[in-house]
Amino acid sequence: RLQQRFRDQETKDTKGHCFVVEEDIHEFTQMKVDKRFQGILNMLRHCQRLRQLRGGGLVRYVLL
Repeated sequence: RLQQRFRDQETKDTKGHCFVVEEDIHEFTQMKVDKRFQGILNMLRHCQRLRQLRGGGLVRYVLL
């Protein structure tokens, strides 16, 4: 079931790249997705270490 969910979240833009969605962060880590965490993601996007893809009702964070 979990593997099928991961396959459904993958798109042609994320094919072959490592990515996470916010639901994965909630489910698999102890971290909270709050303003501080969003700020960290924005810094990583600014440094071009992370790319944010939106679509299909999900926000995907692709590691570069």
